[in-house]
Amino acid sequence: MSSLEMPAWVLGMWLVVRPLGNYLARRADARSGLTTMEEDQLTAAFETLGAARVQEGLSAHGHGWNDCFLAFATGGRPFGLRPALRKGWRSHPVASLSVDATKTVVRTWDRKEAAFRRLASEWLEEQESITAASEALHAAGQKVAEVGDHQSELCTR
Repeated sequence: MSSLEMPAWVLGMWLVVRPLGNYLARRADARSGLTTMEEDQLTAAFETLGAARVQEGLSAHGHGWNDCFLAFATGGRPFGLRPALRKGWRSHPVASLSVDATKTVVRTWDRKEAAFRRLASEWLEEQESITAASEALHAAGQKVAEVGDHQSELCTR
């Protein structure tokens, strides 16, 4: 047997071990958290998309272009991303996202879905609390204005 010939059992072992190693690597990557850079990039992408689109995106259930987070966020339904892809997503931004932001969203959704969902949920809760606080300040400002108007009416009488 020459040195270039590989015994069949070595090839068989390689065919078994390699997919197992890939599976274990993907599983370990899925369990890891997001890096600070990924969190910053995703937060910027969420702000660009807006709360309604992020909420729609979280209803996604797959990892293909037809049923991923971005497909649901841009179209709100399966196959929502397909028209954007036909136009050429590298030349026309998808939902106002840059090419780098699109890559980050897709890569993180595919590799670290649990951490992605957790960050998106936290971001949505933060947006709701900011909106509630803003509405409370606006209502308080209106009350102050009403009291000021009422006092000025009393002074003019």
